Amino acid sequence: MANPSLQIGNSNWAIKEDNLLGYSTAGTRFVPQPITMTRASAGTRVNSSGLVETVELLGSEEVTNGSFTTDSDWTKGTGWTIGVDKAIYTGTANSNLEQGSILNSGINYILNYEVISSTLSGGIVKLSGETASAQNVLSQVVGTHSLIFTANGSSPEDFKIRIVVNTSGSYEITNISVKEYTANNLARVDYDGTASSLLAEPERTNLITYSEDFSGSGWFNTGTTVSIAESITDPSGNNNSYKLIESSGTGFHFTNTYTSTLSSANTFSFYAKSSERTQVSAFFSQSGNVGAIFDLSAETATASGTGNTATIENVGNGWYRCVVSNNGSSQISNNIRIGVQNGALDSYTGDGTSGVYIWGTQTEQGSYATSYIPTDGSTVTRVQDQYSKTGISNLINSEEGTFFLDLALLSGNTNYDLQTSIVLSDGGANNRVLIYSPTTPQNRYIALIKSEGNTVIQKTIDATDITLFNKIAVTWKTNEYKIFLNGNPIYSNTTPTATPIGLNSLFFAAYNSTVNPFYGKVKQLQVFKTALTDSELEILTT
Repeated sequence: MANPSLQIGNSNWAIKEDNLLGYSTAGTRFVPQPITMTRASAGTRVNSSGLVETVELLGSEEVTNGSFTTDSDWTKGTGWTIGVDKAIYTGTANSNLEQGSILNSGINYILNYEVISSTLSGGIVKLSGETASAQNVLSQVVGTHSLIFTANGSSPEDFKIRIVVNTSGSYEITNISVKEYTANNLARVDYDGTASSLLAEPERTNLITYSEDFSGSGWFNTGTTVSIAESITDPSGNNNSYKLIESSGTGFHFTNTYTSTLSSANTFSFYAKSSERTQVSAFFSQSGNVGAIFDLSAETATASGTGNTATIENVGNGWYRCVVSNNGSSQISNNIRIGVQNGALDSYTGDGTSGVYIWGTQTEQGSYATSYIPTDGSTVTRVQDQYSKTGISNLINSEEGTFFLDLALLSGNTNYDLQTSIVLSDGGANNRVLIYSPTTPQNRYIALIKSEGNTVIQKTIDATDITLFNKIAVTWKTNEYKIFLNGNPIYSNTTPTATPIGLNSLFFAAYNSTVNPFYGKVKQLQVFKTALTDSELEILTT
């Protein structure tokens, strides 16, 4: 089999800002073919260790002695001391712990830190000469935390890393790290076990303003209390989950928050882990009739109410992502609930100690859940992923070729979403080799080839489940058009004489970056300058 003229993936991944690694081979020589990537926001993925993380590129460490192994490198104000592997504040108010000047104006940074203990009523970190109203607030919750900021100021004094305590009490902090930070326009390679794939998703907004902090910031408890679970590793690998604990009273046991008004299709998701209780509920309304019950032991999800579907996914280490979607039923409200269940009972007499662990809540407009979008005080939007490569007529043979995809879509029922596509084209709609999934019916692809605006072939490709990975190959050549799916020939046509003209672009869309964009995962994409034989197609797609 000839080498592909263009490849993406096949377990070969590398990213940098604005680019994903595409490549070709010339004999034994590896030739990079960068793929343009745009997404004007951060985004998360599941990494090779099975942990949820923000995809980011980090610069070198700017802080010296951030773990406080010695009493050095830091300027300590009144009340600050450096103990064994930590900085300790015990004072009355307005005292600084600082280092620098280490920051540069206009640069984005990420601050990571760990709170060991706190009895404060408030604490801030002042960076880059920000005004008091814009100062970033440090967490007082025990655990590891992150803060992304942009350095701004006009003097060297403004570019110190400075921790300012503005109230009395005690505060212990360690593992302070500051690195230059890039998260926008970075491709996301998502892992399912050892299998890796490129992730492309629509724009979505997490409407829950505090997605991880259940301690009172926007969450309200009925028949429950919450407690930070310091000894439990959450799905991000940190210790920031909470235990939702039932009260000893009789009744319902839940925590709830409010979002903006919900309309159309909506999906609510969160992560849960068993403790003394193994069932948890999720509802779109306080009436408790629009949502689902999740059994974390049996790994089952049971939807209730009109227009609801529910799924549960094992994400490792005892954690499950619980998802309930609503098709826009009139029963829905903006009251989002997570409740503790005692078997089949949601109203019962609690014991005051039993509960479940929860983390990472998300409500989004759409018929299915997308990757987790963390929030901390406001809604956050993850912008649509876009992938393209133009000016590649030298990599595509318009007269003869093969287009191969190993892909899975985000939803098998796309009734609430746009048609989703991947294409080789002339930059427009007149000449293209297109594989897409229509809005209806379920679990169908369509292969479309156009030449000078005329349809050469248009063939439906029915699959068992398009949310699972399927391998599709399409060939074109005068009097020789073929389609293979998962090792099987499903179409052959020796009649057409026309072939596409001037193919010079790849888009994860219908014919440019915006029309019917692709939403799904791609393990590999290959373009060949020859129409592969039946035996080669069988091997390629098996």
